[in-house]
Amino acid sequence: MYAGAALGAVIFVLTLVTQGSIREELERSSPELTPDQIDTAVSISIGIAVLFGLVGVLLWVWMAESNRRGKSWARIVATVLGGLNIVTTLFSLFTAQNMSLTTVFSVLSAALAAIIIYFLYRPDSTAYYQAVSG
Repeated sequence: MYAGAALGAVIFVLTLVTQGSIREELERSSPELTPDQIDTAVSISIGIAVLFGLVGVLLWVWMAESNRRGKSWARIVATVLGGLNIVTTLFSLFTAQNMSLTTVFSVLSAALAAIIIYFLYRPDSTAYYQAVSG
């Protein structure tokens, strides 16, 4: 899960670095927008990326610590969050017009989430949660 946090941080940085492509895409897809409107839209996009990026990294770290401590509820929450990660990544793959580096890292994050879910429900993990919370 700490690897997921690191991967989330990389995705976050990539999003910030590619703000020029956000501007270019807006200019191409919406030529009727004024430069001020494009600036506003880019700023809002960056703000949303910062918010979701930070929340994502914090969720990964929180889930890692809570699961390390054997909290049964954390296993369920991590499973739900991992499932959402997988579903949203699959949805974005089917709706994306092109593959970007951010998309590649998102796929890696979803694959990592699937692997983590697998490890959370292995028999030795179940025994650990039962021993700690029992």
